[in-house]
Amino acid sequence: MKSRHYDIVRKENNKSTIWLEASPNLNVAESRIEELASFWPGEFQIMDQQNHRVLERIISREPHHRQKVECSGTNTRPRKR
Repeated sequence: MKSRHYDIVRKENNKSTIWLEASPNLNVAESRIEELASFWPGEFQIMDQQNHRVLERIISREPHHRQKVECSGTNTRPRKR
């Protein structure tokens, strides 16, 4: 069974994203985004490297204020924390 790896990207606008780093699992990716969002507000995404799907979006409009959104195909819904 092949293990999954994840990419952490930051969405800059409707047309571009910036790749930031790879992560060995979802928990590490989520923790890393929490760190980044604490000083760099914006939209971060966790993408599956194998199928290139966005698994989660985390939106931070200002430090210490984040909204986590789970992605399933094209549908998204806020995830309660």
